[in-house]
Amino acid sequence: MATQPAAVVETAEAAQEPIRIDCPLEGHEQEYVLYKRQGWRFRHYRMWEQTRDTDSLIPQLVERLQDWDLRDDDGEPIAYTPYRATKDSTEINPEVMDGLTPSLAAWLVRTFRQAYARSTLPNPKAS
Repeated sequence: MATQPAAVVETAEAAQEPIRIDCPLEGHEQEYVLYKRQGWRFRHYRMWEQTRDTDSLIPQLVERLQDWDLRDDDGEPIAYTPYRATKDSTEINPEVMDGLTPSLAAWLVRTFRQAYARSTLPNPKAS
């Protein structure tokens, strides 16, 4: 009598879809920013609210951002380069936002709170 192989129980988690926030600015309607869905803690919000300078703001954004599709005034993509290699290591690129126009930069900064709030919502891929 042939034996049947044991059933395999799948325990893989559903893929975590990033938090996508679409840009509402005129001329940038198809552009967006993606934030990591997992790993948010109250610490992120608390530190964000205490930030008073851009040198502290950039690392906080980079920690939670996953990618973006943003374009300059000529429609050319603005590269998302959150890290740069140094002789001894990889570090946060403090110039990651330097190619953004003032309106895009201001919008991007505002999206941090939106992403924090959306991190509490169920993962769309899990349903």
